[in-house]
Amino acid sequence: MGPEKNTPREPGLASELSVTKKLLFTALTFSIIVGLGEVACRLYYRGRFPTNMVYHPERGHTHRANWEGYEGRPSKGVIAKINDLGLRESKEIASTYDGKRVIVLGDSVAFGYRLAYEDTISSKLQASLAGPGESWQVINMGCYGYDLWDESHWLDELRPKLKCDLVLLCICYNDFSLGRKPSVAAPNALYERLAGHSALLMGVGRKIHQLRKRMSAKSARRHTSAAGPKPFQIPVEKVPLAASQAMAAIENIAKTARAMGANLAVAFWPGRDQFDTFAELKQLPPEQEALRNALLATMPEVKVLQPLPEISQAAGREELYMDHCHPTAQGVAAMTPLLQDLVKRSLGASSSPQEAR
Repeated sequence: MGPEKNTPREPGLASELSVTKKLLFTALTFSIIVGLGEVACRLYYRGRFPTNMVYHPERGHTHRANWEGYEGRPSKGVIAKINDLGLRESKEIASTYDGKRVIVLGDSVAFGYRLAYEDTISSKLQASLAGPGESWQVINMGCYGYDLWDESHWLDELRPKLKCDLVLLCICYNDFSLGRKPSVAAPNALYERLAGHSALLMGVGRKIHQLRKRMSAKSARRHTSAAGPKPFQIPVEKVPLAASQAMAAIENIAKTARAMGANLAVAFWPGRDQFDTFAELKQLPPEQEALRNALLATMPEVKVLQPLPEISQAAGREELYMDHCHPTAQGVAAMTPLLQDLVKRSLGASSSPQEAR
């Protein structure tokens, strides 16, 4: 007698899933994981998503217009606002101003790294310049990671939209280089669009970028002799080259400033290592000295500020610096009277008998 055709399945034996159901189950599981990751990233990057930087074909990056969020992690950072021109200002800036207008041009030092807006160079300077019968507007035109060539290009880009009386160029110690940085390749257009809507994708991209930077830094340290120069410190024999390249960028900035109806002033901000060297040896950074001499020789109308002697008397290194170069609120406060004097001298209204350096 043959086996029965309709033998019942044994109790408890699960039926196999079809291929379609397996695919649906996999897709559902993946969607849940991605969704949880997106929620986690939106919580982690709260106030920082979407990112405040967008790609720029000439400068590599620039501020996202009309952005507001945390400058740093919410637990440690401060709120920053970017206006329609991409400036760290909470309001729109008219093309002209009835009083005196100063543009503070620079990198993250000018932007106000980890500083509330009221503690930035531009805000402190405007408050110090204000007086009876005088109307001043000081505009923050600083951006993270910019060098002198980036700043020159940005100023020229905004030239038709802004008129001013003075461009105050803040030069940090790491603005001196031995060549222009390589151009940044344009990111994938699809990735850019998706990353603008997905905190998870933005976070993955940030982590990959940070990993590349760490690997690059480790590689640089391996190829640097222990007895060699510290990072961003120019070897003595290459100081003239660094100064001449900085001078070329400043000449472009000066040309744009004149087209805006403005004078140009230059203020150096030393790094922490340079502060220590001056405190111990009373020696000014050689690259700053070389650039200062070049400015005096070719552009004597440009007033220059080297604040090391004054700020070294104002407070100690830990009070003035957050890290390798960025000033604390106290560091900005120590520099503000010197900048005020520089502005007045540059506009022909000296606030003190101090001579131009």
